[in-house]
Amino acid sequence: MQDDATLLLACAAGNRDAVRRLYERHADQLMGIALRLLRKHDLAEDALHDTFVRIWQTADQFNPAIDRAESWMIAALRDRSLSLLRQREESDGAVPMDAEEAADEERLLVSQAWERLEEGTMLKSCLASLPEDRRRAVLASYVLGLSHGEIAGRMRVPLGTAKAWIRRSLETLRGCMS
Repeated sequence: MQDDATLLLACAAGNRDAVRRLYERHADQLMGIALRLLRKHDLAEDALHDTFVRIWQTADQFNPAIDRAESWMIAALRDRSLSLLRQREESDGAVPMDAEEAADEERLLVSQAWERLEEGTMLKSCLASLPEDRRRAVLASYVLGLSHGEIAGRMRVPLGTAKAWIRRSLETLRGCMS
């Protein structure tokens, strides 16, 4: 079984079967992310479709030495979803969210993800042992799919700090969960 990075490189070489296999492997996960971002099924479907077209068209820009394949695809989906949101707001005459509103929305999504974790589970217990800022960074990365740079910017900390928080928190979680 080929890994995602190999499949993306095959897409860049024109292998249509590779994009189909990526779709089969990741469509459900990406659809879930799109639904959380867009809150409308039809928009989420559009975002998912457009994202796989973009993956096919821009796979040559993927660099396995720099990017994780899954993160690269999630970033493409997030970019497309945000574009669809902006287009919808412009056509509805709505005022787009400013940076503070977007940050509030992200904090709300992270809080909701935290609250949805069942009480008494090992994961919630282990996450609860982390300081709040580190827990938020981990949830923002794994629930919202934000990059380390995006997390650093939104939490107003240096990039190295955000990376260290996530890395150390994951190490703590691994130790706690084992």
